[in-house]
Amino acid sequence: MVASLLQKPSEIDGLLASADVMATIDCLEHLGITIQANSQGNNHKLSPLIKPEQNTRLQSGETLVLNAQNSGTTMRLLSGLLCSDVLSNNTQQIRFTGDDSLQTRPMERIITPLSQMGARITGTQSESSPGKITAPLTIQPALSSALNEINYTLPISSAQVKSAIIFAGLFSGTGPTLIIEPTQSRDHTERLLCALDAPLTVSTDKKTITVLPNRHWRAQAPKQHFQVPGDPSSASFWLTASACIPGSDLTISGIGLNPTRIGFLDVLKSWGALCTVTQTDDYHGEPVGSIRVQAGTLKTSDTGINSIASLGIASLIDELPVLIAAAVTRPEAFELQGAAELRVKESDRLHVLCDALKQLGYPVIERPDGVQINAHSSGPVSHMHPLQPIKTGGDHRIVMALAVLNLIVDPGSLWSIEAPESVAVSYPNFWTTWQQLQAIRLG
Repeated sequence: MVASLLQKPSEIDGLLASADVMATIDCLEHLGITIQANSQGNNHKLSPLIKPEQNTRLQSGETLVLNAQNSGTTMRLLSGLLCSDVLSNNTQQIRFTGDDSLQTRPMERIITPLSQMGARITGTQSESSPGKITAPLTIQPALSSALNEINYTLPISSAQVKSAIIFAGLFSGTGPTLIIEPTQSRDHTERLLCALDAPLTVSTDKKTITVLPNRHWRAQAPKQHFQVPGDPSSASFWLTASACIPGSDLTISGIGLNPTRIGFLDVLKSWGALCTVTQTDDYHGEPVGSIRVQAGTLKTSDTGINSIASLGIASLIDELPVLIAAAVTRPEAFELQGAAELRVKESDRLHVLCDALKQLGYPVIERPDGVQINAHSSGPVSHMHPLQPIKTGGDHRIVMALAVLNLIVDPGSLWSIEAPESVAVSYPNFWTTWQQLQAIRLG
């Protein structure tokens, strides 16, 4: 998205060819951006060349339909740009839709601040949840001068909502837009924009962002060659497995080390794992390097209950499913609190995952904002193949979390997990890596 804003071509190396990424590319191409998505061999990576152009394919007044498929990030972030005329040009109305899953996810969280800025954006009243506003969205792009600056405090820390406001603020009227978060969320947008000298500043405590409307930085930025580091969320599946399998020692290199993305390592450390982070490079403000996780001596808390309520939930929201799944392999009780956000992801992840773990026989209790796992001796289904397909709600992260549990406790077989193909949403090479690690696990 950022490359599409620049006035000179950009190259991107190492972009994962996941379904979410391809949905983003499709939306940008429908907006008139030229993207040559060149494949990098068989590793599901792309090296696209992005050439921002004046949109000549759309006729003035026509309604443009964009489809974000399953990607909430695409819909929420791109909406911030579509509220102005920076990408939409002559388009008078945009209908922004997605798949069935995306159309159940809450969108009032972006509609509220963007509407306060003067954006003409509306959602759809949910039929199943009265009062809940979802996609499809209808956006009527306005001249940038018609958008107002705002001071906005996010009710819940959210990188997606924050980024939508940042994008809108860059192309608003004349005053600064101030964004305040209760706790810091993922900050990829801020880091990248600051590296490109966009008019944006971040406070010392990382919770307050000030955006100045200014289009000149787009022309001043030279041709860019972006390098995308390995995704820490994808790596978390294997690093969590390494922490839970006695004798394991796994190092993943070329991975992003953004502090707002590796909070899961604090959980693994609390479980007794030895975690080593080594920075070797910097890509446009993003630290890059290696993470090594060694299974350590099983560590039990003084209270006998391991809790991650005190850790920053926003920094490990995508890793929580695999951490919950792995927690059932530990003998002590486990608690997760403050994670109600998991209920409004691609599925109600708390409910779906708790049901799946109960199906496997684990003592899991679902809470409104988390889970409780009672203490148990050795895990009730160690080396026991489940008799029925494990329900996942078609959610890619639930599928991968259960597959990691499978690898930890029952590596000799592959469980029947519902919707295994859904991993393509975020990690198309997942099953190939799983099989490679299974072979190593079996020796």
